Amino acid sequence: MGLFSLTIAGLYVVRLPAVSKFAGTFPAIASILGAYMMWPLIVIGPCKDLPLWASILSCFLLIVSNMLAVWILFWLGRSFSILPEGRKLVTHGPYAFVRHPLYLIEMVGILGTVINFLSWQAVLLFIAQTAMQFTRMHYEEQVLKKSFPEYEAYAAQTRRVIPYLY
Repeated sequence: MGLFSLTIAGLYVVRLPAVSKFAGTFPAIASILGAYMMWPLIVIGPCKDLPLWASILSCFLLIVSNMLAVWILFWLGRSFSILPEGRKLVTHGPYAFVRHPLYLIEMVGILGTVINFLSWQAVLLFIAQTAMQFTRMHYEEQVLKKSFPEYEAYAAQTRRVIPYLY
């Protein structure tokens, strides 16, 4: 997770200037909540009587998702942004399979977190964060459509989040 956080911080510093941004407060709020909504679980603390298999599954999902997230960020490069902003349209690497691979992999990692913090609060936050991620995707796609005329053709041939399904 440290490498993932360091990669995000580094990309934030060297990112390209925004071609366009989504105006308004709600898109920014949805983006921030979509990215950081699970942090309150730290107050609750991990599940103390989690079975060994669940702990292993949680660790596996977190490790794999963080490694894949760093790889996806490599492909996104200087186009990275937390808020819905258009910098450069990336359609290669993992972006050739789905339009939002980073969000997909983040959700896999968040599922690992939910397993580790297994509680009704964790499940509720997971559902809310998933809703914010889809809201975030909507605003981001609007910005990309407005900024890059080729985005519509890319979106028509590339699934949103799950390869070959959605």
